[in-house]
Amino acid sequence: MSDSNSSGQAGLAPRDGDTGRTLGWKMILEAAKHACQENEPEKAERLYKTALEKAEHRLGPNHVVLAYLLMEMADFYFSENEYGNAHLLHTRAREILGKHVDEEHSALQ
Repeated sequence: MSDSNSSGQAGLAPRDGDTGRTLGWKMILEAAKHACQENEPEKAERLYKTALEKAEHRLGPNHVVLAYLLMEMADFYFSENEYGNAHLLHTRAREILGKHVDEEHSALQ
């Protein structure tokens, strides 16, 4: 499998060095993307939700990787013309990323 996806994000696809902590949600994310390609939106949505739940449980609610997953699922909703759901997930992702930017900015001062 490739280490990049359609969003241009690198390093989030499953790799040989992954542990149980990351491999579970990564494999589910790849399955969700495959379901989208196979025109199985109900299956894709279920898989995206499962990947989000696993990642949030493992990494916490404010982890930058969770923001990436939220954006992936938001893009899925956008492709399904579910703009309200897409907007909600993008908003949450931006909030998470904003916290990380604020933390990095504070560290530089």
